[in-house]
Amino acid sequence: MAWQFTLKLGFLLAFGGLWIGCGGKDAEPRTRDVVFQEIQSLPTLYLTGNTRKQVIAAGDRGNFVDDKTDEICWRVMECGNPDCPGRGADGKSLQFVTPNPAMYVKPDGTIDYDQKKSKEEEKMAGGACPECLKKRNLKTESNAIRNKYAKWVKPHVLPESAKRKKELEAELAATSD
Repeated sequence: MAWQFTLKLGFLLAFGGLWIGCGGKDAEPRTRDVVFQEIQSLPTLYLTGNTRKQVIAAGDRGNFVDDKTDEICWRVMECGNPDCPGRGADGKSLQFVTPNPAMYVKPDGTIDYDQKKSKEEEKMAGGACPECLKKRNLKTESNAIRNKYAKWVKPHVLPESAKRKKELEAELAATSD
């Protein structure tokens, strides 16, 4: 019996040594695709269409239906225009969503697109800051001005996602496929 105990102990020590030895080595660097996918899927802030309920979900989801409200979730955008009339007294950028009136939730809970309403979306300058739109004249403004306003609108990034994105971008810069 003593020899069985010694054999088991020897096996455990040998296996444990292998396990500890393997754990000390650096893991293989992740591929650029894996890191990029993690960047795309970082936690992102969405708002539901009507109730404006905040939902945090992976950024690569696109629009989706909130399972609690049955409303479409829209990614939160923010306006970086330094003269935006919606900028807060604290200097923070205006955060908003621009729901597409052509998109709706079908009875089965999936999102669909109404072609007839898509013409309405084309007229609305979709994605533009709603407060900046109030002072703009879309009929007379040049393409250069329109592009300037478009560049000010960017997806809102949660602080923890911004921090993680910087780490991942550093990892991406250090990786080579």
